[in-house]
Amino acid sequence: MPTKFPLTEVESILVSKFLAKEINKENFLSLKRDSFANYDHIYKCYEINNPSALQSIFNDEEVIMINELIEYNQSISNGIEKSDEEKMWIDIQEGRLLRIVVESIDLHYISSFTLQGVCEKVLDELVVLSGIDSKEVNLDNKRYLGYLSLLKKTGYI
Repeated sequence: MPTKFPLTEVESILVSKFLAKEINKENFLSLKRDSFANYDHIYKCYEINNPSALQSIFNDEEVIMINELIEYNQSISNGIEKSDEEKMWIDIQEGRLLRIVVESIDLHYISSFTLQGVCEKVLDELVVLSGIDSKEVNLDNKRYLGYLSLLKKTGYI
């Protein structure tokens, strides 16, 4: 059982499981101002925008939240033209787009990630793919037990 997944496998899983497509890092310039991201360590960026893929990964609570946001956004729409960035964030809010940024310090494994959009299934997958330090592999360690739980939930064990 792996404790870390190589970046090539991470990419393969994101593409095959979620139909993620690689996009240019330049689409994420705003992350330069994000204190939780390190733009210089960005390895690859992805987006998920396939309607059937998205429909299959949102849970019931997320669907309710998305529908509420669609309704809210329609109620405040005032006919003013929106910028491309505003349209992108509306697509994220309304469940038509998820964006993933994978960071790597060593260019072998995930060191961090950013998920733009709310999707428990994708978040769980990214946590699993980020792995756990082999020093933490101990049944007395709550973090390891949580990792094992996520491995089971995501179908790896």
